[in-house]
Amino acid sequence: MVRMSLKELIECKHPTAWLEFENGVIDEDELEGKFFKDRRPFDLQGLKNCMRRGYSYIDGVEQLLLDLKQNNYEMHAFTNYPIWYRIIEDKLNISKYLSWTFCSCMYGKRKPDPDFYLAVVEHLKVDPASCIFVDDSLFAY
Repeated sequence: MVRMSLKELIECKHPTAWLEFENGVIDEDELEGKFFKDRRPFDLQGLKNCMRRGYSYIDGVEQLLLDLKQNNYEMHAFTNYPIWYRIIEDKLNISKYLSWTFCSCMYGKRKPDPDFYLAVVEHLKVDPASCIFVDDSLFAY
């Protein structure tokens, strides 16, 4: 196994492959074939297993989701995640609290694309001012 730093990974990876995968433009097999610029092979299943191991609820979040659901708040995932959102679902069963309605792989759009935000409010048929957006990113979209 070859280990590399995040900096090394960023320098070696294909510049658009992950974005294309998130947007559903390429599938998992195509991602595996072009993940690195030089098209070297890599352990795709190992990457998925590593990601699966990394998923867990942050302390207090599952209870918060339960409280919101029990108080009839409508909640949806709005994520740049590829089809691998299913890995998260399989491990954490998040769909018992919210719907995986807005995933990049389903819409072909990513945050911060304004069209992705508009697709959400159009789909929900709501005024944007009536929505609360919670994100795991430190920067505002």
